[in-house]
Formats: sequence, C-alpha cells, structure tokens
Amino acid sequence: PKPPVAKPPATTAGATPAPKPAPRAPAPRPATPSRPAATAAPTATPTPTAPPPAATEVPF
Repeated sequence: PKPPVAKPPATTAGATPAPKPAPRAPAPRPATPSRPAATAAPTATPTPTAPPPAATEVPF
C-alpha cells in the first residue's frame, strides 16, 4: 500500500513546479528597479569627482 501512496505525492510534486514559475515572474519586477539604479550610477559618477577635492583638504 505504501508504494501506491507514494504515487499520489508524486502528482502533488508535479503541481509544486507550477507555483515555482510564478516566483520567476516577480523576479522580472526587481529587474525594473535595477534599471533606475543604473541611472543613479551615472549620477554617482559626478559624486566621486567631488570627493577628490575633499581628499585634498584631508591630507592625513
């Protein structure tokens, strides 16, 4: 009887893979925020330029 019972669980496992694809959809959403971050990166480039002057004032 145990072997037959194991078969039903296998079907449940098949259903589990279906939910997995759903999580993948949310993954693309985070990717969208990453794009804005890329825009911030260019802005960060000018910021590094400002730190150099500060370093000159802090010649420790």
